[in-house]
Amino acid sequence: MNLQEIKVTSFLMTSLFSFESSYVDIATRHFNQNLSSNDCKLIMKFLNDWGCRQFKKDNHKDASKYLIKWHKQAFKILPNHSLCLIDQSDNKIKQYSQIFDSLKESYASTDKRGIIKTFGPVGTAKTLFALRKNMFPPWDNAIIEKLDLSPDGVGYVKYLFLVKEELLKLKIECQKNNIELKKLPIILNNKYSSLVKLIDEYFWLTMTRNFEPNKLIDIIKKQ
Repeated sequence: MNLQEIKVTSFLMTSLFSFESSYVDIATRHFNQNLSSNDCKLIMKFLNDWGCRQFKKDNHKDASKYLIKWHKQAFKILPNHSLCLIDQSDNKIKQYSQIFDSLKESYASTDKRGIIKTFGPVGTAKTLFALRKNMFPPWDNAIIEKLDLSPDGVGYVKYLFLVKEELLKLKIECQKNNIELKKLPIILNNKYSSLVKLIDEYFWLTMTRNFEPNKLIDIIKKQ
């Protein structure tokens, strides 16, 4: 992963995928300890738009009750909205395993057979991302599998450290190009984005969609 590849994947995500619009709806929100019903509606819509089918619309209100309860308990562990993953201490990052696992097992819906669906590892990561876009990158099953991570709090903390490491490498490359890392989303004409989202976009396109940004870069160079 390098700066040029990040530029390509960021451009593609903002240009080609309609589900990005629901992200913009939450990107500027600062959620207080007591989530409102409107907050939950926004988050549930975001989760549905981002492929989380376990959140059935008929059960949004019930799922929201569990989300509100979890959020109130987890709020003291959640970071400030403005704090970036790259600036968070390793000891603090390790604490996120606990709140991940507690949300992962929370109620999401009941299917037609009466089987209860939970937030699960993907829904949990995307919920954390919706709440704190600067700290928690989303992931999906393909990313979990290809990075050989466990689908739980321990695995997600490993993922946080991996993303943080990629950001530190990217910071060095940005410095060589006289770019301030934290201004990178704005430079890429994606003012609603965040650093962890830029990394997620790269992982999603290259791991989930098997896209190879270097091939496109080579084609552009040959023009």
